[in-house]
Amino acid sequence: MKKALLLITIILVSSCNSAKRAQRELSTGNYVKSINIAVNQLQRNKTNRRAQRQMLILEEGFQKLKQRDKKRIKFLQRENIASNSVEIHDLYVQLNDIQNKIRPLLPLQNESQSRPMQFEFLDLDQKIIDAREDMVSYLYDEANLLLNTGDKFSAREAYNDLNRIESLRPNFRNTRQMLNEARLLGTDFILVTLVNTTDFTIPNRVQNMLLDFNTYGLDDEWTAYHTERNQDLDYDYGIRIQFTDFLFSPDMLREREIVLEEEVVDGWEYKKDARGAFIRDNEGNRIKENVYVTVSGVMIQSLQQKSVAVQAQVVFRDIKSGQNINNFPLASEFVFENISGVFQGDARVLSDEDKALLNNRPVPFPSNEQMLIDAGEEIKQNLKAILVRNKFN
Repeated sequence: MKKALLLITIILVSSCNSAKRAQRELSTGNYVKSINIAVNQLQRNKTNRRAQRQMLILEEGFQKLKQRDKKRIKFLQRENIASNSVEIHDLYVQLNDIQNKIRPLLPLQNESQSRPMQFEFLDLDQKIIDAREDMVSYLYDEANLLLNTGDKFSAREAYNDLNRIESLRPNFRNTRQMLNEARLLGTDFILVTLVNTTDFTIPNRVQNMLLDFNTYGLDDEWTAYHTERNQDLDYDYGIRIQFTDFLFSPDMLREREIVLEEEVVDGWEYKKDARGAFIRDNEGNRIKENVYVTVSGVMIQSLQQKSVAVQAQVVFRDIKSGQNINNFPLASEFVFENISGVFQGDARVLSDEDKALLNNRPVPFPSNEQMLIDAGEEIKQNLKAILVRNKFN
């Protein structure tokens, strides 16, 4: 029962708030928002008392939207500017969509005024068709002009125009061919190369990891990264990942002797007083107490270490001008470390941490090649950070 009352309260508060929001949008001229709020509420329930307020807001909002849009369309038509066709079309479509949202709700009855709510719908089908033809024609001509400039940003605008034509009139004239042209012209093609100026050969696994640009999260509609040159493309930019040094430390083994000593429980005995008599509890039972002994041992801890420091430069270059744009240091370090131990003495002195250490064993030191493979993921993450912060677009 309490849950039901709570649910009803929430619904009533929500309805009241929605009416206030709808009225606020209506008062500030945001008629579409106001209508959408009212429609959503009436779709849920159009028979309760609060629905009456939403009906009045919907009626007033639709009337004002229709008057405003008709006036705006008339003005745009009188201007007789080709680019106005886009706004005219969109206004007609928006108004038609609003009418289609309201129709399923009808009839709506104003109980306080004892009258049906008034919604005078416009027949917009032919107007939308005519406006669409005008808009498609304008967008097609505009896309042609933009493509003929040879400019990348203009090509991207043309691509958007052509995409809109394609959504309304699939394969209109030669729009699909033009879309391909706009995509090619508007894209920044970037050639990525990996250069090794050190005396050490970079493992193929590391090279493939660094040059797998599908994993960098650099997705961009107008940027394409290539790691192999396509002879048919005229590249705009280049990224050179140039490794300048790999500093490998020698294999290092450090041993440390640790003396362990601890008091541990070694059984129990009955507790006695100074005269040697047993001490008893209130019930006459003899009291037990732990017997402690000192135990000791020696832990030989072995620490194996080896490191590699990677030094590189990431060079951004404008291929068309032949000039370097920027240069970023790329540094990474990987440290191999293994700790093991051996023990002599009373095992009771060992802590859980000591026991875990004894389970470790010395291992062969990794080769320099393996060290670079292990360092590969950090190198890639550091490279990704540079690329994400310094996109071309």
